[in-house]
Amino acid sequence: MATYYKAKTETIDGTPFFQLDTLHERDVPKCRINMEIFNTLPPYRKETILPSTYMHSRGAWAMEMLSRICRLAKIDGLPFLIGTRVPGVRIISIVADGDSGKTYIENYGFLLDEPAMNNANEAIDRLFDWSAANIDTLADEDLMGFYTSGDGVREAIQTPIISDYLTASSESGSRIAGSEDGDGPWYFYSWLRSVQQVIKTALLFQQHVLHTTKIFG
Repeated sequence: MATYYKAKTETIDGTPFFQLDTLHERDVPKCRINMEIFNTLPPYRKETILPSTYMHSRGAWAMEMLSRICRLAKIDGLPFLIGTRVPGVRIISIVADGDSGKTYIENYGFLLDEPAMNNANEAIDRLFDWSAANIDTLADEDLMGFYTSGDGVREAIQTPIISDYLTASSESGSRIAGSEDGDGPWYFYSWLRSVQQVIKTALLFQQHVLHTTKIFG
């Protein structure tokens, strides 16, 4: 049975939740932006605002790739994207009501304050810089070469798609080259740039970032 991984990264006011270990899904705050700040922005800045982004990785390929590249590049600060604990990032169990009346863990939320968001933002930039300088390594068949050549990896790094809904095989959202949802360098780098844009949006609006993850068969 294939393993699937899905994640959503969104801008919220997480102030009331940094001391919590558990949160019911009905109480998860809605994605929001500070409209008072938004209305002061010039049109070109408004066009860059991305309050949330959603990804779906079949076979959890994007998660494995992020883990491997971070090890190779010695980059910290991003394991929360694949559901792993990171110092300074609050983990919250998000529960739902089960058939028996008892709650169960539906997924996990990773709540980022300003220092954690700045750390993740810088880590994504370092990952892109390292990737651009190590095309040949990435193009090896054990990494991204199974999907493309070195030129394809370079193109994926240089021209990612930034979207609130990343997909490779459906008609909705922004279509990205790749054989399956969440596979290949085009999807991988588009996902990371989209997450980064959400982080920048949260910083601009003085909000927080909530990254929720779920693995299922």
